[in-house]
Amino acid sequence: MIRIGEQSGAIDSMLDRVALYYESEVDEEVKNLSTTIEPLMMVVLGIVVGGVIVAVLLPVYGLVGSGGANKLK
Repeated sequence: MIRIGEQSGAIDSMLDRVALYYESEVDEEVKNLSTTIEPLMMVVLGIVVGGVIVAVLLPVYGLVGSGGANKLK
């Protein structure tokens, strides 16, 4: 396309066309990548939140189950 632009004397418009083409290609790839990564991020976030909840609740259940309230006094 650049060669055609040089031969026709319209290299600036041809370079604009090439830039728009590659910009749209990059935008499409970024969109596809973000669509692919989004579910994975949700799973990772769910695992982290679940881990925090388990880390908070297990000691509480351990104290209640073993009569830990009496041990604290």
